Amino acid sequence: MFTDFARDHAPYTRHLIGYGLIAQSEHGFGFNIEALREYMNHIHKYERISLSDDEKVAEISARRNRIEKLLRVVIRNALHASYGKKKAAEAVLAAVPEKRRELLKSLTVDALLARDSSPLFLLELISIVKREWTALQNVFEIDKTKLEVMLEEVNASGRPDAHARYLKDDDFVQLRLYFKKLESVLEDWAQ
Repeated sequence: MFTDFARDHAPYTRHLIGYGLIAQSEHGFGFNIEALREYMNHIHKYERISLSDDEKVAEISARRNRIEKLLRVVIRNALHASYGKKKAAEAVLAAVPEKRRELLKSLTVDALLARDSSPLFLLELISIVKREWTALQNVFEIDKTKLEVMLEEVNASGRPDAHARYLKDDDFVQLRLYFKKLESVLEDWAQ
């Protein structure tokens, strides 16, 4: 990618080399400044290609867990703003299967949807989103049906670590697209 830029913009590339920001070798270009290298690696963290199966599993697991945590915060904030704490807790419990509802009924909405310690599973969060769409629809910039498909696919395919299997390349690419969209929306609203 940068090699193409360097070829098309030789004066800029010579300028960067002259300032010592990048260096050229027989293998291509590299950053000379560690902070710049770290920043670029962070910005493009999930754009690497040719990952090993284990690297794919690690990326999927990390991103799925992050989305689940962000989703908890977003749901909690939206329901709390729409209904107040008590009614928000009731709305969450109504979306949980009856067998689990009894175990969770003494918890507040803050405990039910705690970012790092919620007892709810992603499948239950998806159920809340479906059931409480009117309180959440302004958060998501996508159609409800599309969001449901994305979340259900993340739930179904996004746990290769739990199922001791590897994903096909097409499934991995599709999950990356879903993660990118979900992360951008949820990060904006999870503050």
